[in-house]
Amino acid sequence: VPKAMFTSFRFMLGDYSTRGGRSIVVAFSSGFGTLFDVVFVGWMVVVIFGLFNIVTAIFVDSTISGLKHNDTKRKYARQYECNYVRRKLRELMARVQELHTESCASTGAPRSFLSLGVDEILLDEEEFTIIMLDPDVRDIFQGLDINIFDMTNLFDAFDPDGSGKVTLQEMVQ
Repeated sequence: VPKAMFTSFRFMLGDYSTRGGRSIVVAFSSGFGTLFDVVFVGWMVVVIFGLFNIVTAIFVDSTISGLKHNDTKRKYARQYECNYVRRKLRELMARVQELHTESCASTGAPRSFLSLGVDEILLDEEEFTIIMLDPDVRDIFQGLDINIFDMTNLFDAFDPDGSGKVTLQEMVQ
């Protein structure tokens, strides 16, 4: 029984030979005749062309379905990420404008200066540092995966044109 089981196992793997190297298919064909040949060829056609193609088709279909699902998830993730970043940048702009307004009010800046638009806010290095030390601003940056550790060179990074002032647009960029 163990030898028969091992032979059947070898048959399933496509090894149609005996331990001595003789072909079992040829031995069966000469022993059972044309009936064996027809059944064997029919079975091989069904298995090779039918069963293996069905298994391959199922595998390919499931792979393509998985890729389509992943593409859809990635698309939604990109849209969510874009909306998330947009919302966080709006929060940052609102918080910077609020802090800038408070700073101008406390320093006695003229009323006309307080009514400047968001695009016209200019921060010098001192005010920029105060704003960057604000816990809410740090939280917004943290939410955007921007860690602020070194405050010494931060102003220069946000003032790439070297004007000595940081605009809100430069900060957002």
